[in-house]
Order: sequence, then C-alpha cells, then structure tokens
Amino acid sequence: VAITLLYIVPALLIFAINDQVRWGMGMTLAIGNVAGAFLAVRVNLSSRGAQWVKWLTLVMVAAILMRLVFY
Repeated sequence: VAITLLYIVPALLIFAINDQVRWGMGMTLAIGNVAGAFLAVRVNLSSRGAQWVKWLTLVMVAAILMRLVFY
C-alpha cells in the first residue's frame, strides 16, 4: 500500500492540476471499493466465510469457462 501511494498521489496531483480528473466517477468507484472491501471482510470473518468464498469462486470460474466455450 505504501509503495502504491508513492506514485498514485503525485499522479493524481498532476492530473488534477491539468483538470483531467472525473471526480464524480472517481468517487463512485471509491465508494464501491470501500463497500466491497467491507462486505468481503464481513463475509470472510463469518463462521462459514471461507466455504462461501470457495463456492463463489467455483461458480465464477464455471461461468467464465462457459462464456469462453459458448461465446
């Protein structure tokens, strides 16, 4: 995280100075990122969290394989 901040903060400043930042879209993505991280932590810390994540991963991999095969 610290290494990422070393290049993200200056890049954001450069883009903001040049008025090339879409703040509304960025805030929407940031809120979604925080909500997703919060939900992931809550699910993972629950008693059956690891099993739920394993099944979700299996379903997603199967869906991707079906898409690759049939489309």
